[in-house]
Amino acid sequence: MITVDAHLDLSMNALEWNRDLTRPVHEINAREKGLTDKPDRGNATVSLPDLRKGNVGLVVATQIGRYVEKGNPLPGWHSPAQAWAQTQGQLAWYQAMVEQGEMTQISNIHDLTAHLVDWENGTDKTAKPVGFILSLEGADSIVNLDYLEKAFQNGLRALGPAHYGPGRYAHGTDSSAPLNEQGKALIRKMDELGIILDATHLCDLAFWDALELYQGPVWASHNNVRALVDHNRQFSDEMILALIERGAVIGGAFDAWMLSPGWVRGKSTPTERNIIIDTVLDHLDHICQLAGNAKHIGIGSDLDGAFGTEQSPSDLETIADLAKIPDLLRKRGYTELDISLVMGQNQPNTNEKPNVILIYVGDLGYGDISIAGGQIPTPAIDRIGHEGLQLQNAYSTAATCTPSRYSLLTGEYAWRAKGREVAHGDAILQLDWMVETILTTLEKGNLTQNTIVILTSDNRSVLDVRYEDDAVSLQGNHRPTGVLSGGKYSSLEAGARVPMLVRWPKEISSGEKSDALFSQVDMIEQAPDTQNSWATFIGKNKKGREGLIQEAIQQVLSYVSQDGYKYIPVHPRPAIVPWGTEIETGFKMKTNCFISPMIQKKR
Repeated sequence: MITVDAHLDLSMNALEWNRDLTRPVHEINAREKGLTDKPDRGNATVSLPDLRKGNVGLVVATQIGRYVEKGNPLPGWHSPAQAWAQTQGQLAWYQAMVEQGEMTQISNIHDLTAHLVDWENGTDKTAKPVGFILSLEGADSIVNLDYLEKAFQNGLRALGPAHYGPGRYAHGTDSSAPLNEQGKALIRKMDELGIILDATHLCDLAFWDALELYQGPVWASHNNVRALVDHNRQFSDEMILALIERGAVIGGAFDAWMLSPGWVRGKSTPTERNIIIDTVLDHLDHICQLAGNAKHIGIGSDLDGAFGTEQSPSDLETIADLAKIPDLLRKRGYTELDISLVMGQNQPNTNEKPNVILIYVGDLGYGDISIAGGQIPTPAIDRIGHEGLQLQNAYSTAATCTPSRYSLLTGEYAWRAKGREVAHGDAILQLDWMVETILTTLEKGNLTQNTIVILTSDNRSVLDVRYEDDAVSLQGNHRPTGVLSGGKYSSLEAGARVPMLVRWPKEISSGEKSDALFSQVDMIEQAPDTQNSWATFIGKNKKGREGLIQEAIQQVLSYVSQDGYKYIPVHPRPAIVPWGTEIETGFKMKTNCFISPMIQKKR
């Protein structure tokens, strides 16, 4: 199980501290004996050999170059160009490490996959390159947005706009101001390029501005909890919840002053304050309690961030001691899956998009699957819902096959188009076997965690279609419609209200249920009739659409509202589907407005 550390200042240590990180920590410290120019001389905890020793095979490695205006007491460069030059020297060091086989740069999902396969292939890790994702801590060195494009071309994949104090683009720790216009433009350009937003160090005002503007993937590489240690450097619970809502991972930082209230630099000691690795886990556990799961925490140790053992947990000698974390989590009751998430699987990986498998079933009724009360056992199908989300208020766009499929594929209501036919088919037990085969194949390929599996239907099944197969008499107590009235072709609820199960272990907790209103027309992005229902789709929005339109035979349109009411307009057509199915159409000579039986049952 590879360990990921989401924040290390490797190049800063190599160039400013003059540390040869290709040597073990004990050699680095021995060479620094007697030096006093840095507060942590002789106390280093990080080197490439010790990363390998602790199975830390992937890190987020920083560049950093601060610009300071006249009168700013913080250390830094007097022009953005100087700060840029510093980051380019740091980049040159990373490139030298790649050339020497000490490190390998991860710029995309293909790089990441290849590195993980190599790291976990069972061979000796002592000579393997440590993978790194390039990040920029503080954006001061980005002279203008053209330089951001250059940085991206050089492999920059994450950026924290702020560090300490006021910055050119955003204010950070121990300062406060909203994002300025330059900062807003930076955020938009990051979004355009696909650079991950690192929310670490943003002051509260800039944090909220950035989250509102930025639409891409967010993480917080090295941050702890304000509720445990009250300081503006830490996240409030409100901020943590906002990050959870965005699917972010927060890396726990190991800097002692962030772990002990009232820490005095240069005077307090980890032993005196009883700061141990478990103290970091207190902060991570707090985040888990807010999230209700372990999907939003990781490691962002910052163990080389201008401090060493004098300001680290007392039971940590080198970064290899991160290997103690799994046992500490087990003692807290975390499962093996939770532990694997914390140690590395949670961390975003260069904008990796999930695999998506859509199982779109013809004529599968709301009540056809056992998770929804059906009498035919469908354990594999049910598993998707038990391990993910059951959307209980989902609709296809029509009560017939082709219009529903058209809408799902185009994001447009089919009644806007011309020339459509109808088809159908159903075999529940065979379907369940196929679903089990798909899920098993994903497990064998280690693809389960980041694969979205969706199972839904185009409309309700119909048994009596004049085939001489005894389907009606053989159904026994099974009701494809469940408690709903009507069926295929019908304006009533059973026509287009369909089962919908979504499993995505990386983002959706097991066993979730939602009554949010959802339409399959929203499965396509930015099409004529779509709305952004992503939050509903993954269980974050519990209300969903305000309403949706459903089509029955003869292009009769009805409206379903968020509060469960359905409106069917006057339509003087037959009360029963005319081709022998004995299905009510819902058509009447007067307006028909009623509340869904599912909503009545809940009330």
